[in-house]
Amino acid sequence: MLTGEMLAVWCETALERGAKYWYGTCWYAATEDLLARKRKQYPGHYGEGRLRTYRRHIDEGRMVCDCVGLIKGFFWTGNGMHDQQYRSGNCPDRSANGLFEMCGRTGAISDIPEVRGLVVWKNGHIGVYTGGGRVIEARGFNYGVVRTDVNARGWKKWGYLPETMLSYGCPAETMDAPSTPMLKYGMIGDAVERMQTMLMGWNHSALPIYGADGEFGSETRTWVRRFQKAMNIGVDGIVGPQTWTMLMEV
Repeated sequence: MLTGEMLAVWCETALERGAKYWYGTCWYAATEDLLARKRKQYPGHYGEGRLRTYRRHIDEGRMVCDCVGLIKGFFWTGNGMHDQQYRSGNCPDRSANGLFEMCGRTGAISDIPEVRGLVVWKNGHIGVYTGGGRVIEARGFNYGVVRTDVNARGWKKWGYLPETMLSYGCPAETMDAPSTPMLKYGMIGDAVERMQTMLMGWNHSALPIYGADGEFGSETRTWVRRFQKAMNIGVDGIVGPQTWTMLMEV
């Protein structure tokens, strides 16, 4: 079962990867074919003045989405565990307003609970609350996926997505969230050491110089990338939810 914590981590990973905003997209790789299709579908959003920027996103290998597409991409890929499957994860193809209308419990933004993975909403726009008064949203063409203050963007309401889509219970039912944070180059600590130990369990030749020392250095990043390539998942050297899941499986 997908959880609110997983959705929050998904958004944090999208932010870390520098995902960009393309109107009408749901977590796709930026390509010329996608650009041609979206220009035909939404000509008002893909004018000549924006083409240079869109093509830079293609050259940089960016992932792209709009505000609700960031959330739909999470469900339609099963938190990155499979290819896009339209309307999978009990998530219909709805607009930002339509998705928020599905929320079973909502409230004024001034009373938002401290629950990661809640959605926040204002007319025509939706984001994901990641705790500590912060929101991650696919803000718009000029911004991409960004982290903002929950009180700084005019959000009106918060909501719990339906139980058929997302569980807001204890994340430990599916993934031990406190011990599986997003890890990247330069970080240190017990979670890094645990991840390194799992890499060495996968391949006994891994980390031959420093081993499981709790420091995410260049050797660890190299072996994370090798693991991601071997598992046929996104190769970015960052240990997010998909990489953690695959490490647990092996």
